[in-house]
Amino acid sequence: MVDAFDQAWSLLKNYTPNWRDEVRDIGPVEEDEMPFIEQWDTDDDEYKEDIEGFLNSGSKTHVFEHPWSEDFVVKVPHDDDYYRDSFKTRRMKPDEAETLQFLEQLGYPLAPEMPGSEWEHTIQPKLNANVMRGGGNMDVNQQFEVADRALAHLIQDRHKGNYGTDSAGHLRNFDLDGIGIEFDRSLQADNPEKYQTEALNPYGIQHPTSKVLDFFNDRDEGRFKRFNDLMRLLEPYSDNPNTLTIDGKPKWLEGYE
Repeated sequence: MVDAFDQAWSLLKNYTPNWRDEVRDIGPVEEDEMPFIEQWDTDDDEYKEDIEGFLNSGSKTHVFEHPWSEDFVVKVPHDDDYYRDSFKTRRMKPDEAETLQFLEQLGYPLAPEMPGSEWEHTIQPKLNANVMRGGGNMDVNQQFEVADRALAHLIQDRHKGNYGTDSAGHLRNFDLDGIGIEFDRSLQADNPEKYQTEALNPYGIQHPTSKVLDFFNDRDEGRFKRFNDLMRLLEPYSDNPNTLTIDGKPKWLEGYE
């Protein structure tokens, strides 16, 4: 008998850092093609479980199976003016989506959202979030520590509930509307040499500082300014690889078919 965990894991067969090409191949999702869109905003969680394709609800969005592929999910804002406006301003900007794609393809532990078509939604790879429950898996906990440190000063919401595993077993953060934070209070970067030595080296982390700085050379940094500032500070003290590396290896770029 296949349990729910195995079923969820069986869906994770096609993740690659180039997953957007598959989304484009299967075509856009129109609003009237999503199941029961007028029923999404019920407060009855038990009723939601019976809605076709429903997976979960967060504080800002609902998550549904993609109607054309079980490898992806569709996110929509709660039916409220505040959440719809926030969805547009914090999730839908093409330049920010391009930057997150760039960072993902550099090997950062992210699963960015891809802006949808005219109506308000995004598309994202489906990850297995069940593995984070319980916190007893030593390998997962070690991965979490490395991912958390690699995303410091870039993503604010790095608690374990915002991570899931992809088809290669790598943890990825999937709640990325918290980009653009001030420097993390617990990880001060006022002494960049000390930061590299004490905050990154124990985890084997080397940022591709020059690659990031080159990307932003002719772009508006926007909400990524603080992260870019960190890259400027670290550049003289980093080994400066072409991708994010963990112990010399591009961890989040390995293991895909």
